[in-house]
Amino acid sequence: MTSGNSLDSGRRLCVLQVLPTFNPRYGGPVAAGAGISRSLNAHGIDVRLASADGEADPASFSPEQFDSDNSGRWGYCFRSRLFPIIRRLINESDVVHVHGMWNFPASLAAKMAVYSGIPYVVSPHGMLTRWSLGQSVLKKRVYSFLAEQKNVRRASALHFFSEEEASTSERWGSHARTVIIPNGVDAQEYDRRTAREEIGKFYPELIGKTLILFLGRLHPGKGIDLLVPAFGSLCSEFPAIRLVIAGPNAEYSGQMFELIRRFGIADRVMVTGLVTGERKRALLWGSDIFVLPSRHEGDSISIKEALLAGLPIVITPQCNFALVEDANVGTVVELTIEGVTNGIRMLLVNPGMRTAMGFQGSQLIRDRFTWDCIGRKFSEVYRELIDQRGARFTSQSPKGKNKWPREEGCLT
Repeated sequence: MTSGNSLDSGRRLCVLQVLPTFNPRYGGPVAAGAGISRSLNAHGIDVRLASADGEADPASFSPEQFDSDNSGRWGYCFRSRLFPIIRRLINESDVVHVHGMWNFPASLAAKMAVYSGIPYVVSPHGMLTRWSLGQSVLKKRVYSFLAEQKNVRRASALHFFSEEEASTSERWGSHARTVIIPNGVDAQEYDRRTAREEIGKFYPELIGKTLILFLGRLHPGKGIDLLVPAFGSLCSEFPAIRLVIAGPNAEYSGQMFELIRRFGIADRVMVTGLVTGERKRALLWGSDIFVLPSRHEGDSISIKEALLAGLPIVITPQCNFALVEDANVGTVVELTIEGVTNGIRMLLVNPGMRTAMGFQGSQLIRDRFTWDCIGRKFSEVYRELIDQRGARFTSQSPKGKNKWPREEGCLT
């Protein structure tokens, strides 16, 4: 493995990160790709960024710049304009890292990396687990037959966030190296008293309330259908509690609002939509409890952001974060309404426990899950893959690699 920030030839390592989109409404793969890219840059590695939205400057990239309600900008759709962009970026790069499955940019980049003889890493982001493969089955079977099976089998490495994800993911006979590296968060400091004041500025109706926060993409798999009735059953016992549901996805919001109306708690639930910047920071650092009763997670960044902010958490085993109980930073509950109810109640009646768990959770994230730490691990993996491929470099440009033999390329 090459040491330091430069390759043996004196040229810096260049990594192409390929995301489904730059839109933050897509969720985890976008946040993870942005975090990895920032960390690699900080460690002296050149980064290129591409997605269905085109190319982005990694030095100034922020997903919030691409926020849009248009959810049709990612997915299976063919986009001919990406061919010259990704081909050029691959020819400038030493390693390709594709994020997510079932999206055209990732499939195209993997195919081009194979032709160019460049090692590439696939991060499925939980999309190869049995639960995920059981959703939209027909589309995924067709797309996996046409593209994804080959892309996974030809990958130099498959990256998973946890042992649990790795053990439950389909590999289609791939013998690629398995890499386990968790998601990270940006380490930051923020005063909780200031955060409560900020919440009052953005959401006056929440002043003086005990806040239970859900932060994530609104999707049936996130367990909102368990959280809403669990919260509703606690309202008479704890009159001061309020539920804040923060996250994008207009497609599911109709079902969610109907559920809230059915339980008669519309006056106790705040639905904010996507939150970023100061609003997100205020909600994270100014809430009291974080709840994510998911049926499926790869490695939730929201969980780690909540822990960093000092919130005790209530999650399900399907969130794949076993450290919660080992480190005493929250509770893992059954994937039932009763389980979620009991987990929230336990924290509501024990403010001292909430404080202690919050402190320990913040320390856990700072010690083990900052992007700085995660970026170093990815840097080591990339360099090892290059060494294993026996890649040759020059001091100016990666001319030693096989370039695309023609101007026009296509997926075959």
